[in-house]
Amino acid sequence: MVRTFAGASAIALLAAASAAAMPPGVEIGKDRSQVFATVPLPPSAPAPREGRSLLTIFDNIGSKYPQGRYWCCNGNSIKAPEADPGSPVRWLAAAFTPSSDRTVTQIEIAAAYLKGGNALTLSLAQDASGVPGEVLKSWKIGNMPAFGSCCAVTVQKNKQGISVTGGTQYWIVLTTEHSAVDTWAAWLNSDTDQTVSAPTASYCSSDTGGFCQDNDRWTAASSTPPLAFAVKGF
Repeated sequence: MVRTFAGASAIALLAAASAAAMPPGVEIGKDRSQVFATVPLPPSAPAPREGRSLLTIFDNIGSKYPQGRYWCCNGNSIKAPEADPGSPVRWLAAAFTPSSDRTVTQIEIAAAYLKGGNALTLSLAQDASGVPGEVLKSWKIGNMPAFGSCCAVTVQKNKQGISVTGGTQYWIVLTTEHSAVDTWAAWLNSDTDQTVSAPTASYCSSDTGGFCQDNDRWTAASSTPPLAFAVKGF
């Protein structure tokens, strides 16, 4: 009984310490998979979205209102091993299906930085029975805007391009970097259609702490509203 109480107390202290280390005005959801900005930050520079001459393969980032491209203040956690002591590692992915054969040359994503290293890995992956499979191309991204600000978009280009097949599902994936073990970031939701439920997937690993129902594997899910991103090319 004493050992159990001590263990519970230790977990509570770790959680409190982690929460205290978060930026001011940020709250953590009960299951620690979501974060909320209760005090929005000043707008980040809404630089024009690049590649407007490119063909849109998929896009749910708002364009009509530069300061309303996505939800600024409700994010889905992406966490490295040391970002949230006592909580599992968490990665996210969102699916898209091109309508015809295309070549991807640019990906735009609504990702925000909370604490730790400002670095993630962005990948384009094939589908493997409803979850991300083989990675076709990956990039390291950084300089993400602070969580709670709006509405900068992180852009990654590939001049050579990656071929995708029409009618086939693919995945945009955000994972943590091996070199940034304390990164806590967020993938923000689209605000173009709040009624749509889109296919997503989450990866959970409790190897360094916490509990995962499906440890060290991708699990299919859905998001309403969808995670905000765009895929462009020719």
